Amino acid sequence: MKLIFPIIALLSLHVSAQNKNINIQIDSLKKNGHKIQTLKFNYSNIACPCAQWAESKFNGGKRMDERVQTFFEPANDSIENLLKVDDFPFQVKVTGEYISEKGYPKNYKSKGNPEPAPVFRVYKVKIIKRG
Repeated sequence: MKLIFPIIALLSLHVSAQNKNINIQIDSLKKNGHKIQTLKFNYSNIACPCAQWAESKFNGGKRMDERVQTFFEPANDSIENLLKVDDFPFQVKVTGEYISEKGYPKNYKSKGNPEPAPVFRVYKVKIIKRG
């Protein structure tokens, strides 16, 4: 039991340091002219290899074909792991930037020929709703 508290404290410090590094990276990008935004997205769960994320502002009664579906491009592996969807509904708040109006994320592999879509590079993720 005595060992649990120091381990928790160390993990908290590690997470805090990671968040600080991400915030420094985001601030640096802003200073260099990148248009960094924090937006909410919902996972659409469409049965196709197409873009699966839509900004939450498009969910207010809009038909599926009226929503702007977006691909996410994770800035690193830890973000990619956070974006693995396993429960629905799934909603995230992400900080990043649109890097393409129509295209595909870097290293994108698909079974099929999905339509190109906006690509949003994700630097930071907060899961809002899962399942």
